[in-house]
Amino acid sequence: MAKYLFLHFNREEWDREACYRSWGSSTEVFSWEALCEMEIYIPSIDTQKKYVNIYNAMVANQQSYERGLEDLKLSIDASIEKFKHNEKRILLGEMIEESDIRNIDGDILVVHGVNKDKKFMPSVARGTDLSKYKIVRKGQFACNLMHVGRDVAVPIALHKEDKPIIVSPAYFVFNLIDDLVLPEYAMMWLSRNEIDRYAWFLSDTNVRSGMEKKRFCEIEIPIPDIQKQKALVEMYNVYIERRSINEKLKHEFEKTSTMKIKRYKELNHS
Repeated sequence: MAKYLFLHFNREEWDREACYRSWGSSTEVFSWEALCEMEIYIPSIDTQKKYVNIYNAMVANQQSYERGLEDLKLSIDASIEKFKHNEKRILLGEMIEESDIRNIDGDILVVHGVNKDKKFMPSVARGTDLSKYKIVRKGQFACNLMHVGRDVAVPIALHKEDKPIIVSPAYFVFNLIDDLVLPEYAMMWLSRNEIDRYAWFLSDTNVRSGMEKKRFCEIEIPIPDIQKQKALVEMYNVYIERRSINEKLKHEFEKTSTMKIKRYKELNHS
């Protein structure tokens, strides 16, 4: 069956073997001859139909789940648009204060950076003086304003863990001073593509296309009442959780099809 054959072509194992069989220097070539030399284990047509039907059922379930996910995202976007046009806007600089506490004693050894996906990641910094690094505690934000122009995004993240971490001295670390603004709400707003594009537009004042702290603090955020913020944050957290589940479902397709085909190969050789 063509669909059964296509299941093979979609497997990571197939891609790895194709990469292994490719040849060349600056441009690798996977030739027609190399493709024809690859072996595929072909069960009976009934077994092929069984595998294809199982896979199609899994895909249908995942796509149904994904449609519900997009409906939830539309509801979140609609609420954000409503806030943007109907709620009072406040300058970011009026609701935050900078935190410049250094790791003087060297007690914290967990070094992180922030990527353009708005997430903390382990830093590649090695052999540096960590006593100069800035401490980020739970509820605080860390932002790499130097890379706004390069990434066409604001690399910013909210630290949610109990244990503090440290980031580069070049990072801008801050926390909210207004109890009427939830950190999660502020982070959600600063994660929008619209904010990334606006920040990139403003990052034109130096050679490295970094964003000045002053310009960053001029970003305006619409602030609804705290209950509306909580409702939107809860909805957003559900969306993030479901999006993660959706990605796991997609991964399970590859894992399931690989295990079934591997099992058939083992039985075929026994």
